[in-house]
Amino acid sequence: MTGLPNRTLLLDRIPAAMSRALRSQQALAVMFLDLDRLKVVNDSLGHTAGDVVLQTVARRLEMVVRPSDTVARVGGDEFVVVAEELGTLEMAMVMAERLVETVETPIKVQGQDVVVTLCAGVRVADGTSTDADDLLREADIAMYHAKQAGGRRAVAFTPAMGNLFGDRVRLEADLHRAISNHELTVQYQPLVELERGIVVGAEALVRWNHPERGLMSPAAFIPLAEETGLILEIGAWVLREACAMGYRWSKLLSERQPIISVNLSTRQLLDTGIVDAVANALAETGLPSALLSLEITETALLANSTAAVVALDALHAMGIQLALDDFGTGYSSVLHLKRFNLDHLKLDKAFVDEVDTNPRDAAIVAGLIQLAHAIGLTAIAEGVETEAQLRALRRLGCDVAQGYLMARPLASADFEQLWLSGRTF
Repeated sequence: MTGLPNRTLLLDRIPAAMSRALRSQQALAVMFLDLDRLKVVNDSLGHTAGDVVLQTVARRLEMVVRPSDTVARVGGDEFVVVAEELGTLEMAMVMAERLVETVETPIKVQGQDVVVTLCAGVRVADGTSTDADDLLREADIAMYHAKQAGGRRAVAFTPAMGNLFGDRVRLEADLHRAISNHELTVQYQPLVELERGIVVGAEALVRWNHPERGLMSPAAFIPLAEETGLILEIGAWVLREACAMGYRWSKLLSERQPIISVNLSTRQLLDTGIVDAVANALAETGLPSALLSLEITETALLANSTAAVVALDALHAMGIQLALDDFGTGYSSVLHLKRFNLDHLKLDKAFVDEVDTNPRDAAIVAGLIQLAHAIGLTAIAEGVETEAQLRALRRLGCDVAQGYLMARPLASADFEQLWLSGRTF
């Protein structure tokens, strides 16, 4: 489909290239490349659109490499570049970084711009490298480290990475058993209304009580869950748990019922069964739909997908509130406000950090709050850690805030005690 060599042909070419590299005493670099978000394109625009993206990426990669180099496609969204006579690791990294950069230019598909990004792992063969499979495996390990570091970058393989990769394999196996072993738990971070200083709800955040590693934050395992598809099972479990607690709390103090906010991952949002899954969670727990808020990130909407629009419209029609999380960190933010039915705008912590000391940041936050209010949305600030930040947000008219200043994520019993105490901030 792309016109590139496949894995079988690649494995034939690498040993010959290694032999030439040994004779010429020039470096041979193997670069393992992985496209991010191709699944989003396939799910939202169809596999024909995904094919267009793959074909375009293939041509762009060929434009960067030299005629003597090999570009191959070895999987659905995986490519490999074999570059001979580069001289040094530094030169290999320069080429890999150019490959990453050239892919990021938007691709026009079905009349709209699609953005995909690339992670690259680089393995430069030395005198001890004798096996093509080992070179590919080690370049793949380096690529995984690039992905774990946030993506959109190239990372060179080091021997220490091999041990870390084995650790990842063990962690994945443990994660498969985490739900059945009752190792996952949900904590709740209070949402505080700034005008009255009262708690009005909580964001549900999953934690993993690993039997050996202790309490693990989402950053330590959610990317792995996303990559393996386990996020669908974990997300469904978190949703049910949060809805059940929300129902309990709504009955404890009926005149002031908390809003329960739950994060939806990209995979959850684009899963064909997401609307039914949410409806079933509400029906099973008894939580009124008006007391549930679902948070989505700009990254999840980056494809501007029809599937996301349909799902969110259906959820909003059920009376569920919708929040756009990490606002300002993605692409085409204002376009998302226009296209999707939203209720809340969550301002990323990056804007809050210096809102009390940096006039530019304060002006940006003020503008975002005014924008939210102008289109009927609630402005929610994340990551509030100091009294000065809280005062600045109140002065700028922010509606709701959350952060360590008010409370870290709490066990359900601790949040319940805080809720019933009526404490103000």
